[in-house]
Amino acid sequence: MEVADVIRAEKTEIEISDWFSGKVPKAKFPLSKARGAIQLGKSWRWRTVRFSALGHKFRLLIQLNVDKSKYSATLAIERDADLAVFCCHELHVSHKNWHCHFVPGDISKTYTGVLRDKENMISWPSFTIDDCTIEFTVTEQSALSLAAARFRFKAQGELI
Repeated sequence: MEVADVIRAEKTEIEISDWFSGKVPKAKFPLSKARGAIQLGKSWRWRTVRFSALGHKFRLLIQLNVDKSKYSATLAIERDADLAVFCCHELHVSHKNWHCHFVPGDISKTYTGVLRDKENMISWPSFTIDDCTIEFTVTEQSALSLAAARFRFKAQGELI
């Protein structure tokens, strides 16, 4: 199974959390190799999306810091009580434009329990200039819609 297979697949059992601030508890996005919760400052907002597809369960962590102009949507497959992250779509105006870090080919080769598998992930697209040339316009109101469009899911009861 490849990233594109998951993106194109029909999603069922979609559950979307509310927005929260600060650290992300392991119960919401469990990564065994992380020391406790994912640490985010107070200006960070985050929410999760859970869904089923292709006979597997997935979790998506949406992180947003409007003050720092940073957004990411991190997709992982559940492996027992842990997660294996295989795709991260992001924008941070400190460098680059919209880009992805993902596992090319079979996503089963990604490590379980880490937020970014630096050995198996690649960045796409490649940039010749490291500066960001677009304006950061992501808001709490648009963040879910961006993730839904990128990973092709529909949210019940949400305007996306």
